[in-house]
Amino acid sequence: MGHRSGKSREPHFKLQNACALVLATLADTPEDLERFLALSGLDASHLRAASRDPGFLQGVVDYALKDEALLRLMAERAGMTPEALAGELMHMSAPQGEAFEEHDVWIDP
Repeated sequence: MGHRSGKSREPHFKLQNACALVLATLADTPEDLERFLALSGLDASHLRAASRDPGFLQGVVDYALKDEALLRLMAERAGMTPEALAGELMHMSAPQGEAFEEHDVWIDP
């Protein structure tokens, strides 16, 4: 029996947490959640299943990075500055070996 290190799951776990923060923040405003669901092509009953897919998790983080108002609400909920949260999300969102460009994020300090 081999022991699997938690490190191999760490990026996925971080994406799951970021996704949960995005969705919880969206759920605070039904109109925002409805807009997200319409753009994603999902309905609320499929969110749990979709959250197991790393591609979906990545898409949710990318969605949040492009919505300044959402980023600000998420940062408040997380007890972070919007800039710090955007930095964390950009780090998660960048394809391995690539830097996420600052102009790809809608945040005005």
